[in-house]
Amino acid sequence: MYRPPGYTAAVNRIAVFVSPHGFGHATRTCALLEALARRVPNLHCDLFTTVPEWLFEDSLRVPFTRRPVACDVGLVQRDALHEDPVATCEALESFVAAAPAMIDQLAREVEEAGCRAVLCDIAPLGLAVAARLGLASALVENFVWSFIYSHYTAEAPGLAPLVDRFREWEELATVRLSVQPTCGPRSSPIVGPVQRPSRQGRERTRQQLELDSDEVALLWTMGGIPWQFDLGSGDGQRLPAGVTLIVPGAAERYVRAPGLRLLPRRSHFYHPDLVAAADGVIGKLGYGTVAEAWAAGTPLAFVPRRRFPESPFLAEFAERELRGFALPVDGDLDLAEVEAIAGQLVQRGRATVEQPQRGTEEGAQHLVEGLGLGQVETEEATSVH
Repeated sequence: MYRPPGYTAAVNRIAVFVSPHGFGHATRTCALLEALARRVPNLHCDLFTTVPEWLFEDSLRVPFTRRPVACDVGLVQRDALHEDPVATCEALESFVAAAPAMIDQLAREVEEAGCRAVLCDIAPLGLAVAARLGLASALVENFVWSFIYSHYTAEAPGLAPLVDRFREWEELATVRLSVQPTCGPRSSPIVGPVQRPSRQGRERTRQQLELDSDEVALLWTMGGIPWQFDLGSGDGQRLPAGVTLIVPGAAERYVRAPGLRLLPRRSHFYHPDLVAAADGVIGKLGYGTVAEAWAAGTPLAFVPRRRFPESPFLAEFAERELRGFALPVDGDLDLAEVEAIAGQLVQRGRATVEQPQRGTEEGAQHLVEGLGLGQVETEEATSVH
């Protein structure tokens, strides 16, 4: 539970169901909730998700209570880049079988908490809960699971009836919001990318990382999903001179070594600040990574997920808007390849993005109106940052 200084009892309480498939759904939910809080007085969020609480503690400066609920299956992964459709089907069959009892229980919890509306980031179970209670509900999406699962029915035929069930749940939403880059069927309205903004200047973060002004810093990230990669001896000796690799989740504590900055999964560095401080990002092609790199104007060298239906849409956006390019790998990436990648990223350079938070602000305004939440008019709430 998080309550900031000066917290007052909530009069606008909403239930929020967030898919734990990676961290991108949680981070953009945080961005939208902070924008909602600038428009809705005394907002309190009841978070139903298995996303780690620390991510919300670090990212969300709005009062919240987290309730650890497995509200979504997503895709079962063999590793960070490869999904398992058959195992996914098995997990979904169990999930759907248990759904009626879960909906009953969750409806009681949402009602007892006094929530006025329900917000879901691609986890449609919350929409069924809202329908049970007669509450307004919103589905935030750049894709929906019925679209994703439909691509795997040849390999896992049991997914076909589950696609229909998920589509039924998705259609329960009172209001839908598509955020760019979108894939599959697009709901209206469609707003720009939604992502957490950085909290401090680029130079300040580079100073904290003890980077020289002319040092090329590359952020290596897989969006919160564990990934095996070769760090050699860990002393950075295999990296080219003048290049430093920043790797979240690569150590139990902060490690500074020549050519390397190894960070724990949760560190005192705010991830969007790291993205802004870097000269380039190397990462899995996921929504959160793409959106935060776009907002910072940081070029992206991405590892595609070749079978995932979202991947071509994200790749096209990254190549067009982030000066990005795909890496010719389908798994581990060796440090020996970093010099060539660094050269390409530096050559492409940083972009200047005007009004990177416009999608977040417009999306929040649409949700306020669609969910019928009490609105407060302030200069901060009505401006685009």
